[in-house]
Amino acid sequence: MDNNLNAHALFPSKDSADGYLSGNAIRSIKATVEDDLDVKFDLRMCRRTFGQRYLDSDVDIESVSVLMGHASTKTTEGFYSRKRLNK
Repeated sequence: MDNNLNAHALFPSKDSADGYLSGNAIRSIKATVEDDLDVKFDLRMCRRTFGQRYLDSDVDIESVSVLMGHASTKTTEGFYSRKRLNK
């Protein structure tokens, strides 16, 4: 078995041509985690938390924007995370 995947995905798929998990695979994993933890969660909140934690760790907004795949920092600031005065 070859585990040396060449993908930019955080959770790469060995079965897809592009190396990314499908939407159905992600929803299936999410459902399994929710069942195991007995906690429901919104994947969009995970994304917001990702961005906010980097900003709270003093990573600059430009870098966070790139990490999130945004073409502009305005998207990052407006929809996902904001620099807070009190961390």
